[in-house]
Amino acid sequence: MTAAILLSAMCSASAEPVRVGTSKTGMLIWLADAKGYLDGLDIILEEIGSGVVAANRVADGSLTFGTSSEFAFISKTLSDPTLCVYATISASRTTRLISRSDRIGPTPEELAGSRIAVTPNGIGQYFLSQYLALSGLDIESVTLVHARPDEIVRLISDGEVDAAMTWEPHVSLIRKSLGDLTIDYADQADQYYYFVLHGRCGLSDEAAATLPPFLKALHRAELFAQANPDEAKRILANRLSIDFSAIEQIWPQHSFVVVLPQDLIKAIEAEAEWRIENGLAEGPTPNVLDFVQPAPLKSVAPQAVRMVY
Repeated sequence: MTAAILLSAMCSASAEPVRVGTSKTGMLIWLADAKGYLDGLDIILEEIGSGVVAANRVADGSLTFGTSSEFAFISKTLSDPTLCVYATISASRTTRLISRSDRIGPTPEELAGSRIAVTPNGIGQYFLSQYLALSGLDIESVTLVHARPDEIVRLISDGEVDAAMTWEPHVSLIRKSLGDLTIDYADQADQYYYFVLHGRCGLSDEAAATLPPFLKALHRAELFAQANPDEAKRILANRLSIDFSAIEQIWPQHSFVVVLPQDLIKAIEAEAEWRIENGLAEGPTPNVLDFVQPAPLKSVAPQAVRMVY
């Protein structure tokens, strides 16, 4: 099945298609596409390298909806308060700090003075800062090398950086490349981030009409994944061109639930405050509820809206 979904015969020929951009992490979207749950919707699905890119493209209008960590979302929203979250599609623990054992030892103190690749404005940047602080290190004690996730794999594999903070499936690619040279740190093991679906707060008529059935399709994919995990893994391995073994490793690190949880608000507030305190954005801390629109999800899955607003 192609990612481009044919226009419904009921849609106007002059209507612009709804463009959805997601990375491989947006697995419920890819599963919904592969299962045919998006058939009949006026949607074009596009693979995007990172949530940072997706948020930027939603902001510039080249995407109608995008997916990203809540950190990438609020990083963009602090400078462009026209973006809103419509759902989360996974609570994920896929971000890892990895180094080369031929450059750095296994204790966090040995990271001082190292070059660490990270995607700017992504969740990895936030988790890395938190991990270094908890380890008694300042962010200035390391040199950050900004790169896209796919570039990060090459940088650490070629030895241009000593360590990397990134997420799956790039983590698995690094482990495969480095083999016995891989060192993992206990960085995000007890933390998670939400993978959010976002778009403009003020949607076009076409986008507003497409969003509820799109969310319903994602909910169907959620139920299928829960009832048929092995089949869902095989479908995704084929759809995303990822080894089945890698999918099996990644699978437990995702919740694959379409929901608007209460603690999303707390997470976004903490990350907004961190960016403002570190001079990466201007204050004051915004009212996060201004950037969450629960009505579309509530219209198709009322039980999935679990926040007070």
